[in-house]
Amino acid sequence: MQDWSGEWWINTNSQGIRDIMQKRITLAQQKGCDAIDPDNVDAYNNAEEQLPLKLTENDAVNYTSWLADTAHGMGLAMGLKNALEIVSQVLPKMEFQVNEQCVINNECDTLTQFTDNGKPVFHIEYPYGTQTTNPSSVSSAVETEYCNAPKQFSSVLKTMGLDSWVYTC
Repeated sequence: MQDWSGEWWINTNSQGIRDIMQKRITLAQQKGCDAIDPDNVDAYNNAEEQLPLKLTENDAVNYTSWLADTAHGMGLAMGLKNALEIVSQVLPKMEFQVNEQCVINNECDTLTQFTDNGKPVFHIEYPYGTQTTNPSSVSSAVETEYCNAPKQFSSVLKTMGLDSWVYTC
């Protein structure tokens, strides 16, 4: 994956990949997790990077639904991360949404489908990019720009390094 060393797109239609993911979901259950939050199910949005795989929105719906069914079968909840184009198709199988950057990308309205159905949206904005040092404070300008998601979202600001620094909007 461009900009993410060591991460690769996978063929989510592969039975081998699904076997691996089933084992990972089982491991999450065994470790006492309450839910899973698979990342990068939106390969269809990254056409150039995953071009050899030719994954489509329908493939993402199928894979995400399979993940949810597998998780639910083990008593785990399932969250959709990003993948806004498939929200309406998979919403009934999701318990929550984890979203990155809906304010900056002007996409928050799509996510109100979750809150309208009584499901939480955990929202993250990254105003400090790849900065590795913790911001000492959040200016009112940054708060105004990045903490502008719908009030029913649970919104935080983080650094791209995902260190311990967090600012709750």
